[in-house]
Amino acid sequence: MNLPPVIGITVCNKPYEALAHQAAASFRKYTGAPALILTTDDPVSYDWKYTLPEIAGDRVFCFFDADVLFIRPVDLAPFRNIAGVAAVRDASRQAMDSFCLPDALALAFPPDKYCNTGLFFANARVPAVQQAFDLARRLMAEYRAGIGPALKDVTEQSLLNAAWHKVGVDMTFLGNDWNFWPHAVHRGWLEWQSGIKVLHAAGVPLAEKADFLAKHAAVFEA
Repeated sequence: MNLPPVIGITVCNKPYEALAHQAAASFRKYTGAPALILTTDDPVSYDWKYTLPEIAGDRVFCFFDADVLFIRPVDLAPFRNIAGVAAVRDASRQAMDSFCLPDALALAFPPDKYCNTGLFFANARVPAVQQAFDLARRLMAEYRAGIGPALKDVTEQSLLNAAWHKVGVDMTFLGNDWNFWPHAVHRGWLEWQSGIKVLHAAGVPLAEKADFLAKHAAVFEA
């Protein structure tokens, strides 16, 4: 099978499997590109993110969490030759009541460059991208061994951001419409906007995510 230069990838364990299939279907529908679903029995499914450049090979990949939904047509052509990573800066990156700010300071990178890793594009052909994902994997191993600063994030997000910064990956910051999470509006970190491309149910309990995405998609697709 010949895959195009940009592919989609999501990761899930059993509780997120239905959401992942919905997310992948929405990606295929609105981009015209294929989407891979990586399933694992490991409850720490986000560890698979460190292997994404190896899985993507010589392609650009769009990673998206299982709890996202593409809701309108998007053009992937601008991402075919990106120099590194393209992502949306986290809406809570400067908030005192979010883990982004203290983690960025603890890991010594600018908080304003902290991105939400629920959706991002990365060029697996670029050596710096490969090096950054390898570094993130090592940083996580060290963190679990009690090495390094204490962090508030319970996933890979803070360490992956730190690795991008430490390696010097070329970063393109996308608009919030590429990874819009309404919970951030409810928390006062983001304002409502139109033209949303991708909805993200970040911050919503798992049992409520599907309904949350359906109801918000109905509003934003109107």
